[in-house]
Amino acid sequence: KRVEVLVKKLAPWLILSSLPFVLAWGAPLSKKEVGKLKQSIGKAASEGRWSSIAPYLEQLAEADSKAVWKFMVTVVEKSPPREELHEVLRSAAATMTSRGVQGELKKNALKSKSALVRKALLLHLAGAEDWETLTAAIQDKDEQVAALATWRLVEAKVEEAILPMIAQM
Repeated sequence: KRVEVLVKKLAPWLILSSLPFVLAWGAPLSKKEVGKLKQSIGKAASEGRWSSIAPYLEQLAEADSKAVWKFMVTVVEKSPPREELHEVLRSAAATMTSRGVQGELKKNALKSKSALVRKALLLHLAGAEDWETLTAAIQDKDEQVAALATWRLVEAKVEEAILPMIAQM
Protein backbone atom coordinates (compact mmCIF):
# COMPACT_ATOMS: atom_id res chain seq x y z
CA LYS A 1 0.00 0.00 0.00
CA ARG A 2 2.86 2.36 0.72
CA VAL A 3 4.17 1.72 -2.79
CA GLU A 4 0.82 2.68 -4.31
CA VAL A 5 0.74 5.94 -2.37
CA LEU A 6 4.33 6.68 -3.37
CA VAL A 7 3.59 5.96 -7.03
CA LYS A 8 0.50 8.17 -6.98
CA LYS A 9 2.50 11.03 -5.48
CA LEU A 10 5.45 10.64 -7.84
CA ALA A 11 3.52 9.98 -11.05
CA PRO A 12 2.68 13.63 -11.85
CA TRP A 13 6.24 14.69 -11.09
CA LEU A 14 7.67 11.97 -13.35
CA ILE A 15 5.33 12.93 -16.18
CA LEU A 16 6.09 16.63 -15.92
CA SER A 17 9.84 16.13 -15.58
CA SER A 18 10.01 13.91 -18.68
CA LEU A 19 7.89 16.23 -20.84
CA PRO A 20 10.82 18.35 -22.14
CA PHE A 21 12.61 15.20 -23.30
CA VAL A 22 9.54 13.91 -25.11
CA LEU A 23 9.00 17.27 -26.81
CA ALA A 24 12.65 17.61 -27.80
CA TRP A 25 12.72 14.10 -29.26
CA GLY A 26 10.13 14.92 -31.93
CA ALA A 27 11.01 18.59 -32.39
CA PRO A 28 12.30 19.86 -35.74
CA LEU A 29 15.75 21.35 -36.01
CA SER A 30 16.25 24.87 -34.72
CA LYS A 31 17.52 27.62 -37.01
CA LYS A 32 20.85 27.46 -35.20
CA GLU A 33 21.16 23.71 -35.82
CA VAL A 34 20.23 24.16 -39.48
CA GLY A 35 22.85 26.90 -39.79
CA LYS A 36 25.55 24.69 -38.27
CA LEU A 37 24.67 21.82 -40.61
CA LYS A 38 24.76 24.13 -43.63
CA GLN A 39 28.17 25.41 -42.52
CA SER A 40 29.47 21.86 -42.17
CA ILE A 41 28.19 20.99 -45.63
CA GLY A 42 29.77 24.12 -47.13
CA LYS A 43 33.11 23.38 -45.50
CA ALA A 44 33.10 19.74 -46.61
CA ALA A 45 32.16 20.71 -50.17
CA SER A 46 34.84 23.39 -50.40
CA GLU A 47 37.42 20.86 -49.20
CA GLY A 48 36.19 18.27 -51.72
CA ARG A 49 35.01 15.88 -48.99
CA TRP A 50 31.70 15.08 -50.71
CA SER A 51 31.45 11.63 -49.12
CA SER A 52 31.13 13.23 -45.68
CA ILE A 53 28.10 15.30 -46.69
CA ALA A 54 25.47 12.52 -46.71
CA PRO A 55 25.03 12.37 -42.90
CA TYR A 56 24.61 16.15 -42.76
CA LEU A 57 21.92 16.02 -45.45
CA GLU A 58 20.13 13.24 -43.57
CA GLN A 59 20.09 15.42 -40.45
CA LEU A 60 18.90 18.45 -42.42
CA ALA A 61 15.89 16.48 -43.65
CA GLU A 62 14.52 16.68 -40.12
CA ALA A 63 13.95 20.42 -40.63
CA ASP A 64 11.15 19.70 -43.14
CA SER A 65 11.29 23.20 -44.59
CA LYS A 66 11.03 24.43 -48.17
CA ALA A 67 14.17 26.59 -47.80
CA VAL A 68 16.18 23.65 -46.46
CA TRP A 69 14.89 21.43 -49.28
CA LYS A 70 16.05 23.96 -51.88
CA PHE A 71 19.48 24.10 -50.22
CA MET A 72 19.72 20.31 -50.23
CA VAL A 73 18.81 20.09 -53.92
CA THR A 74 21.44 22.72 -54.78
CA VAL A 75 24.11 20.79 -52.87
CA VAL A 76 23.22 17.50 -54.53
CA GLU A 77 23.12 19.08 -58.00
CA LYS A 78 26.67 20.37 -57.49
CA SER A 79 28.01 17.09 -56.10
CA PRO A 80 29.98 14.58 -58.18
CA PRO A 81 27.68 11.79 -59.42
CA ARG A 82 29.82 9.04 -57.90
CA GLU A 83 28.98 10.23 -54.38
CA GLU A 84 25.34 9.18 -54.90
CA LEU A 85 23.96 12.04 -52.82
CA HIS A 86 20.88 11.92 -55.03
CA GLU A 87 19.89 8.76 -53.14
CA VAL A 88 20.11 10.69 -49.86
CA LEU A 89 17.85 13.31 -51.43
CA ARG A 90 15.39 10.58 -52.41
CA SER A 91 15.16 9.32 -48.83
CA ALA A 92 14.84 12.92 -47.59
CA ALA A 93 11.88 13.32 -49.95
CA ALA A 94 10.10 10.59 -48.03
CA THR A 95 10.96 12.19 -44.68
CA MET A 96 10.10 15.79 -45.53
CA THR A 97 6.33 15.81 -45.80
CA SER A 98 5.39 19.49 -45.50
CA ARG A 99 3.22 20.91 -48.28
CA GLY A 100 5.92 23.39 -49.38
CA VAL A 101 8.59 20.71 -49.66
CA GLN A 102 6.30 18.38 -51.59
CA GLY A 103 5.50 21.14 -54.09
CA GLU A 104 9.20 21.91 -54.60
CA LEU A 105 9.95 18.21 -54.86
CA LYS A 106 7.58 17.89 -57.83
CA LYS A 107 9.15 20.94 -59.50
CA ASN A 108 12.65 19.53 -58.95
CA ALA A 109 11.61 16.13 -60.32
CA LEU A 110 10.78 17.88 -63.60
CA LYS A 111 13.25 20.78 -63.75
CA SER A 112 16.39 19.94 -61.77
CA LYS A 113 19.68 20.63 -63.53
CA SER A 114 20.79 17.08 -62.74
CA ALA A 115 19.30 14.06 -64.48
CA LEU A 116 20.35 11.93 -61.49
CA VAL A 117 18.32 14.15 -59.17
CA ARG A 118 15.32 14.03 -61.52
CA LYS A 119 15.50 10.22 -61.69
CA ALA A 120 15.83 9.80 -57.92
CA LEU A 121 12.89 12.10 -57.26
CA LEU A 122 10.76 10.43 -59.92
CA LEU A 123 11.43 7.07 -58.28
CA HIS A 124 10.17 8.54 -55.02
CA LEU A 125 7.10 10.01 -56.73
CA ALA A 126 6.38 6.68 -58.45
CA GLY A 127 6.35 5.04 -55.03
CA ALA A 128 3.96 7.77 -53.87
CA GLU A 129 1.83 7.15 -56.99
CA ASP A 130 2.08 10.73 -58.25
CA TRP A 131 1.13 9.80 -61.80
CA GLU A 132 0.56 13.41 -62.90
CA THR A 133 4.21 14.34 -62.32
CA LEU A 134 5.45 11.13 -63.90
CA THR A 135 3.26 11.75 -66.94
CA ALA A 136 4.82 15.20 -67.31
CA ALA A 137 8.29 13.63 -67.01
CA ILE A 138 7.69 11.58 -70.15
CA GLN A 139 8.74 14.70 -72.06
CA ASP A 140 12.10 15.03 -70.25
CA LYS A 141 15.05 15.97 -72.46
CA ASP A 142 17.12 13.14 -70.95
CA GLU A 143 16.12 9.81 -72.47
CA GLN A 144 16.86 7.85 -69.30
CA VAL A 145 14.63 10.09 -67.20
CA ALA A 146 11.83 9.91 -69.76
CA ALA A 147 12.20 6.13 -70.01
CA LEU A 148 12.10 5.73 -66.23
CA ALA A 149 8.89 7.74 -66.02
CA THR A 150 7.36 5.83 -68.92
CA TRP A 151 8.20 2.40 -67.51
CA ARG A 152 6.86 3.28 -64.06
CA LEU A 153 3.60 4.45 -65.65
CA VAL A 154 3.37 1.30 -67.80
CA GLU A 155 4.05 -0.95 -64.80
CA ALA A 156 1.30 0.83 -62.84
CA LYS A 157 -1.05 0.65 -65.85
CA VAL A 158 -1.91 4.35 -65.68
CA GLU A 159 -4.43 4.86 -68.47
CA GLU A 160 -4.22 8.68 -68.37
CA ALA A 161 -0.59 8.43 -69.49
CA ILE A 162 -1.30 6.55 -72.72
CA LEU A 163 -1.98 9.59 -74.92
CA PRO A 164 1.10 11.52 -73.72
CA MET A 165 3.19 8.39 -74.35
CA ILE A 166 1.84 8.09 -77.88
CA ALA A 167 2.53 11.79 -78.48
CA GLN A 168 6.20 11.24 -77.59
CA MET A 169 6.65 8.53 -80.23
